[in-house]
Amino acid sequence: MIHSYDDIGLAHKALEAAEAYSKVAPDCPHALHMPSHTFVDLGMWEEAIESNKRSMEAALAYDRILYKNDSTVGSRDPISEEFAHALSFLSFAQMQLARDEEVKTSLETFIFDKEGKKYAIDDGTVADALASIALRYYIERDDWAPLESFQLMPSYFPWATFPWANLF
Repeated sequence: MIHSYDDIGLAHKALEAAEAYSKVAPDCPHALHMPSHTFVDLGMWEEAIESNKRSMEAALAYDRILYKNDSTVGSRDPISEEFAHALSFLSFAQMQLARDEEVKTSLETFIFDKEGKKYAIDDGTVADALASIALRYYIERDDWAPLESFQLMPSYFPWATFPWANLF
C-alpha cells in the first residue's frame, strides 16, 4: 500500500498503513524505512528522519551479524543496501530542514571515508545512495563549484560495476 500511494498527491491514503507498518517488525530495517516514503511525500520530515534512523540502526545490527565472518569487512561496519537506502532518505529529510551539518557528518562518515573504514556492499542500491547523497548535498545548497571536480566516493567502491552512477 505504501508503494502504491508513493506520490505526493496520493500519499495521504497511505499514512495509516505507514504508521502501522512502522510498528509491525521493530528489528526489520525495511519495515522501519518504508513509512518514510509516505512521510517524505507528505513533508513529515521529523517522522522521516526518525523512521530512517531506526532503519539504519536495525540494518547495522543485522549486517554486523551477517558479515561478521567476511574477511573483506573485518571490524568495519558494512554499508548494506538497507542501510544505504535509509541513509539516502534520511539525508534528504535533513536537507529539507536545513540540517546541513548532520548531512555533512553522514557524508564524511559513510561516503567520503578515504581510509576505507567502512565497507560498502557491491549493490546497485548502495551505488545509487552513495552517489545521490553526495550530489544532493551540493545541489540542495546551490553549491555548484564542488560539482565541477566531483568524484564518486568512496574510492574503494567498485564504481565500474555501476556505470550509470557516473551519469549523476
